[in-house]
Amino acid sequence: MKIRSLADIPNALFYPLKEWAQASSLHWNIFVGSAMLLLLAALVGIFFFIRKLGAADERTNGYYKNWAFTVLIAIFICDTIFPKDYLMNQFFVYKYAIAFLAGDVYMFLQYRKDFQ
Repeated sequence: MKIRSLADIPNALFYPLKEWAQASSLHWNIFVGSAMLLLLAALVGIFFFIRKLGAADERTNGYYKNWAFTVLIAIFICDTIFPKDYLMNQFFVYKYAIAFLAGDVYMFLQYRKDFQ
């Protein structure tokens, strides 16, 4: 794939992944399954830290707002990086899995800071 402009860079970066995923059904299942496992792990992490931080109050509301801001920034970054021409639904799952993992990292660092 040739790069003719800046808009072609995400497509060129992920084109080998597209070729690999479409080579066989096993590759496709690995590609989709890893996205789902990553999303599941991120969601489990979110619920874990919500339970660890306790009931909603003035302290935790600030954490949740910063968590949402971290997730939003990660979604914006993933929107600029991931291609929009092919495998849109699969990269949609990866986008939210990465965003929720970024939020989990924020919650982990905040939890460690508060309870040490």
